[in-house]
Amino acid sequence: MEVGLCSLGDHRADPVTGVWTTQDERHAHIMEYLLAAEPLGFDTLVCGEHHFSGFIMSVPQIFLAWIAGQTERIRLATGVTLLPHHDPVRIAEDFATLDVVSDGRAEVWVGKGVEPYVYAHYGQDFKQATAMQREGLNLLTRLWTETDLTWTGQFHPPLDGVTLQPRPVQSPHPPIFIAAGSLASAEEAARLGVNLTVTGLSADLDSMP
Repeated sequence: MEVGLCSLGDHRADPVTGVWTTQDERHAHIMEYLLAAEPLGFDTLVCGEHHFSGFIMSVPQIFLAWIAGQTERIRLATGVTLLPHHDPVRIAEDFATLDVVSDGRAEVWVGKGVEPYVYAHYGQDFKQATAMQREGLNLLTRLWTETDLTWTGQFHPPLDGVTLQPRPVQSPHPPIFIAAGSLASAEEAARLGVNLTVTGLSADLDSMP
């Protein structure tokens, strides 16, 4: 069994004193917490992504890159990358780079999120989230495994003879997990042949097989 340590970047008042830290203080505390993971024997470090909320970790790749330079063995994962909000090409570059600088320890956990209002702030239609994630995953894996890629999709502009740089260290690519909050999402992971992660925070566990 492997054990991971996770931070979602929550920023709250002290439950006893009611005093708030500043955001830079809270980020420093989060990084101190994350850096303790490897010495304490954890196998994986997981950083969340949220937007426009009391969870102030919006770019987990930065935290994971910072940790990569100060650790040797711990796996580095996002819990989760909200793939529909991002350009899959940039996500492919970000995590290929993280894989290189960590000597092959990057993992990408993707999900659609549990806050539909974020889609409105990004100018997106939440009803398209599943289709956007499916297309993003397809493009992500092809960028990591193919060269001179020519590709056409619904949401991202066409690509003509693109070779992603840098190339990831792990073969065929860094592990991908789909965060499942429903049976449909779990079935999607199975259909795509990728890993599955389930959280009781967003999933109706009684509905899962």
